[in-house]
Amino acid sequence: MSAAAIRKLVAKYQRLMGLDTWDIEVRFEKDLQVDGVPVTATSDSRHRYQDSILTFDLARIHQTRERLPALVRHEMLHIFTQELSSLAEQWAANEPVRQQLVEETNERATTMLERMVIWDG
Repeated sequence: MSAAAIRKLVAKYQRLMGLDTWDIEVRFEKDLQVDGVPVTATSDSRHRYQDSILTFDLARIHQTRERLPALVRHEMLHIFTQELSSLAEQWAANEPVRQQLVEETNERATTMLERMVIWDG
């Protein structure tokens, strides 16, 4: 997938998601990782400043043209879930069971939002 295709999808969903006032930067990195684990994409947002950085590893994106929009939506929807997730991570502290619960719940909620039929229907 191309960087241009990803940027085009970000612009489309930024409008549809009501994130017009947000500054969303799109970056591309090789060998992208989170906590030492290889990932395809990440989202890092600061609600106070209404800005977000979406980072994609083009080499790891093996999505078909049909799945690429879902990947972009998923990362952008983390803009909405990140603030609550941060609060939950504080609650989890250093307890591994709670940390896993927070991570799984955040990903599950984000995936459910990503799959809503409203995006392209």
